[in-house]
Amino acid sequence: MTTKQRQAEWHEKDIQIACRELDITRNQYKQFATLGKKLNKIYCDNCNGYMGNDGKWSDELQEKAEIKETKLVKQVNGLCASLNLYYYLQTDPRGATIYLDTKEIPDNSYNNAHCIY
Repeated sequence: MTTKQRQAEWHEKDIQIACRELDITRNQYKQFATLGKKLNKIYCDNCNGYMGNDGKWSDELQEKAEIKETKLVKQVNGLCASLNLYYYLQTDPRGATIYLDTKEIPDNSYNNAHCIY
């Protein structure tokens, strides 16, 4: 078994555990993962800067990203509310973005929740 196959197997097990313990479907997991990837892109751009085609900072691009982020966070919030889940958003773009649990998630121990990736 290759490293890539092993990683895919581990990821699949993580998904199954998260779905079981959070009482969500695979489709709902995928919804969270998609939202997390979109938010991660915004957080990454926020770290790197919003540069226009001219190579200079673009307030317009930053404003558009902030509007999009607000919409995505509302979607996460709505989905969690409908499923009786709590979430934590990790804005550091170097890792996973969304963490879920059935109980409140303290800022200092979000890594005890289920990482959605």
